[in-house]
Amino acid sequence: MKHTWKIVGGAAAILVVVIAAVPLFVNVNTFRPVLEQQLTAALGRKVALGKLSLSVFSGSVTAHDLSVADDPQFSSTPFLTATALHIGVEMRPLLFERRLLVRSLEVDTPKIHLMHAANGVWNFSTIGQTAASRTSNPQQESILPNLTVDQFNVKNGNVVVDSLPAQGPSLVYSQVELSVQGFSFAKQFPYSLKSNLPGDGTVAVVGKAGPIDAHNAANTAFDAQVTLRHLDPVAAGFLDKSAGVTLLADVDAHAAADGKRVDSNGTVHTQRLQLRPDAVPAPKPIDITYHVIHNLQDSTGQLQDAAAETGKVTLHLSGTYALTPGSASVKMNLVGQGLPIDELQSLLPAAGVTLPSGSALEGGTLTTNMNISGPLDHLTISGPVALDNTRLAGFNASSQLKGLLGAA
Repeated sequence: MKHTWKIVGGAAAILVVVIAAVPLFVNVNTFRPVLEQQLTAALGRKVALGKLSLSVFSGSVTAHDLSVADDPQFSSTPFLTATALHIGVEMRPLLFERRLLVRSLEVDTPKIHLMHAANGVWNFSTIGQTAASRTSNPQQESILPNLTVDQFNVKNGNVVVDSLPAQGPSLVYSQVELSVQGFSFAKQFPYSLKSNLPGDGTVAVVGKAGPIDAHNAANTAFDAQVTLRHLDPVAAGFLDKSAGVTLLADVDAHAAADGKRVDSNGTVHTQRLQLRPDAVPAPKPIDITYHVIHNLQDSTGQLQDAAAETGKVTLHLSGTYALTPGSASVKMNLVGQGLPIDELQSLLPAAGVTLPSGSALEGGTLTTNMNISGPLDHLTISGPVALDNTRLAGFNASSQLKGLLGAA
């Protein structure tokens, strides 16, 4: 038995040596021009790879350095660069038939530059148009037939988002991790995505997407469950600072897109809500349940309903909005019925409403049906506000008048 184990151990050692020596006899760099050509054809962008190396143990080919060109209408600098592209391959065809069959792709530490034009088009919109629009031919074998792989991963990515023309500083999303199972331009695939957000927030998305839209990749259909934590909408670039609206939020939402519109509903837990630049953040958290339909073609949408609750106060907001680069305008209706003044009063400073010094509203209820319209930084608000059984305590009209006369 002792001799048997020696024979087995020796055979294993020889096998390890043989496998380790395989890269000496297989010049994997001979595949680089064809691999670059196939990736370029699939993405519709010039792809450049660095030196290739082979690892038989992991069954992978590594391209040291990766570069993917941008849409020339946006930039002459690369859309994506990465320190390495790990390509999982079928080892038997590679070793015995000199064929490179890809089963997985992993992009290591990429830097991705996203750009959004004033007409709503993204610089990634044209990616994959050739692959997405052609049908697979089982009789024709290629290294990357229609860029279909079992596994596609992005590790430790860094995404920079800019507008064209430039509007303010770039938005940077760090530690981007993407995992896709059974990726294909021609069919639906499951995916998961997570990233850090500007302002110390995080986002995690799990869902399905595809097939990739052959005309505009940004209009690809998807279904997603979205989780945002510690979201600062201004820092994350979702709201323009000039609007004067600030808050911190945790969001749990579902979103589904058909290429033309996005239908989303979910809950938002907000803290420190402030609706005007001169306002004071709300001292209590506000929970919002919403349903919105967003039109991808013209960046307009309809807020079906947003119910905001804090304590015993419930407000309903509904209407339409329009988003344009650098600005947003709304046409909304705000309804509140029998709101208890004692609880509502703490929210008034968040909307920029201040009472005379030393005074406070006591008791009763408020009912309102207000129209809110215009750009966010210059809203017009109109409509009735009815107070019932409420009094303004601590207000001394004569002292206020004396103060005014003294100042005169």
